[in-house]
Order: sequence, then structure tokens, then C-alpha cells
Amino acid sequence: MEYRREPRFETNQAVVITNLDRRFCLPGHLVNFSSQGIRLLLTRELDAGTAVKVQWPGTLLLGEVIYCRPNEEGYYVGLQLEDALFDTEALSAMKGEAPAQLSGAAGW
Repeated sequence: MEYRREPRFETNQAVVITNLDRRFCLPGHLVNFSSQGIRLLLTRELDAGTAVKVQWPGTLLLGEVIYCRPNEEGYYVGLQLEDALFDTEALSAMKGEAPAQLSGAAGW
């Protein structure tokens, strides 16, 4: 019986994980996701409670490691999501335009 509150969606997205506590990066794969959390496949173990950043083109997620379980391919890591930014390339492109737009809008 499934006890999750929300459905999970399967995927296989290459990602880069940054351990924000110890300041190191490692490659991994996003295995599945919901609006509340994600499952990653990593080659290295991460401790429960570790704050991490997960990135792939156009996306940045922040979360906390809830579990880390060994398997035949490495480690399954479950994250509870805290925050997310999508379409980060567009945000970066707008960064240089924002001050001019704001000053023009205010009539300064």
C-alpha cells in the first residue's frame, strides 16, 4: 500500500549536488520527484540532515537529506525540498536589465 501524500514521477536527469555543510560537489542522477521531495542516486553517502543544493540546466533546488540508503549502484538519497528556482537562465539574463527597468518605471 502506498502511503505517500503526493504522486512520484520517474525520471533520469543528470544533476550536480553541492553539500552546503562541507562545501563539496558531486555528480548524481535525479530518479524521481514530487512537489515535496526528490530521490537521487549518488556514488557517495550523505548524512541525514545535510543541507544540499541540486542543479541541472535551468533549475536549482535546495533541500535537506532525509535518508541515505546503499544499493547496488551507489546510494539512494531522499531530499525534502525547501526551495526551488526554475528557468534560471532567464533570471540571469534579466539581472542586468532590472535596474534600468525599475528606474524607468519609477520615473527617475
